[in-house]
Amino acid sequence: MRIDYLLHLKSNSLDLVSADGKVVRKLHFPPLVVSHLEISDPRQFDTLLTKLFSGLTLRKKFLIILHDSVLFIKQLTELSPESLHSFLDLVPLEPEDILHLSVTLHNKVFALGTPKKLTRALESFLENNEGKVIAALPQPFLPHLVSKNSLSDQDIPYLSTRIASLSGLDLLSAGLKKSRRTRSYRHQVALALLVIALFSLATTAFVFRKRLLPSPTAASDQPPPISATPTPSPAPSATPMPELNVYDLKIRVLNGTSTPGLASSAADYLISFGYGNVTAANAPGDTVTETLISLKTPSPEVFEELFAALSSRFSVSSQSAILDPSSPFDAVITLGL
Repeated sequence: MRIDYLLHLKSNSLDLVSADGKVVRKLHFPPLVVSHLEISDPRQFDTLLTKLFSGLTLRKKFLIILHDSVLFIKQLTELSPESLHSFLDLVPLEPEDILHLSVTLHNKVFALGTPKKLTRALESFLENNEGKVIAALPQPFLPHLVSKNSLSDQDIPYLSTRIASLSGLDLLSAGLKKSRRTRSYRHQVALALLVIALFSLATTAFVFRKRLLPSPTAASDQPPPISATPTPSPAPSATPMPELNVYDLKIRVLNGTSTPGLASSAADYLISFGYGNVTAANAPGDTVTETLISLKTPSPEVFEELFAALSSRFSVSSQSAILDPSSPFDAVITLGL
């Protein structure tokens, strides 16, 4: 069951992403159409979706990913009807307008909620045009829920590496399970955790080994210079540049949005991946819509590592920028939503 497209649903936008991770199209919801997670103008909402999918064959399989901005999450002291009702009372929507799920992670119970009308409207539009929505999954708990919905790495190549990297985080652990599953499934969850941990460890070891070993063909890729005289002159030997360990980078994360604490959260997120020198600050403006990675020294390897770490939580530009040589940082990440 291969997924053809991912739909990143946010409070003010919708990203249409192909299964290989390329952002195909972006749709921003005008405040007059979607406001406070509610659809104010259903007809105009359908019109915007029609424009977003214009020229595409909708007879495809879609996976909706619910961004943090359309999720309400609260840790509960216990799983009971009373605690769930208490959670629903805190959500600024009518109870009948909330899709909710109770989950357990590391012996902690969480309640999750998302706007029903917004998700249902997107799902109905696709199904009315012969598309099929496989699932709508909350982004913070994506690794486990992808596997629980019987989706494999071959189904969603873009998500497979993200699942492996996210599995090491406490909050984003693959130990998450739906509350309706019985305790007899715990040994299966433990086995799945072990498999994912081994895969993540093997991937990390391969990446580090690849970086530490010098490439034997690096010098031979460049042809020797052509001499203007009959007597060829030898090509000058290139001085090998020391390879930069991406985890030693000095990184500055800038908050280019109006969301408080976003840069600090992203900095902690990168630190959890192994980046040891990360600081946070505010960008000059707060209207950035797409996260931009800027590097002092252009490096496809460094860009790919940062892109892989960030794109599971942010919409990241596929093009990098170049920092001023006098910048004290090796990389500057300007966050956008």
